[in-house]
Amino acid sequence: MKQYELTYLTAQDLAEEEVKSLQDKLAAAIKATNGTVTEFQKPYKKRLAYPIKKREIAYVNTVIFGLEPKDLENFTNGLKEEARILRSLTIVYAPFTPRTPLRRKRVVETAPAPASEIAEETKKTTVKKERPKAELNEIAEKLDEILQ
Repeated sequence: MKQYELTYLTAQDLAEEEVKSLQDKLAAAIKATNGTVTEFQKPYKKRLAYPIKKREIAYVNTVIFGLEPKDLENFTNGLKEEARILRSLTIVYAPFTPRTPLRRKRVVETAPAPASEIAEETKKTTVKKERPKAELNEIAEKLDEILQ
């Protein structure tokens, strides 16, 4: 038996009793196909990115359930017949688990360099070599040579 997550949208104007009856109907449909309901998450209101069946605000409901993969198609076809559900999406449920930290590479320790070498290396990296600036006369002479 695989775990699935069904997320569906219902109209904002549904009464609380209608939402509860819809949840009961879904639970009965899951149990009728030899499945088990694990969890009904609390619905929340969401503004839609675009209107769905002329509605701009809907409630997002989520059900986590277990069902055999061969019975999933029958269940999802039954969802399409329900008029109170605007849209639905069924995915394989993967509970959130925090990532394990990446392994760090082992650092091989070597003998420390003498302080004088470290000082010389830092001087090399920090001191920039300044080029002497060319005089305007020199540039003019070189241009004359090139052009002749």
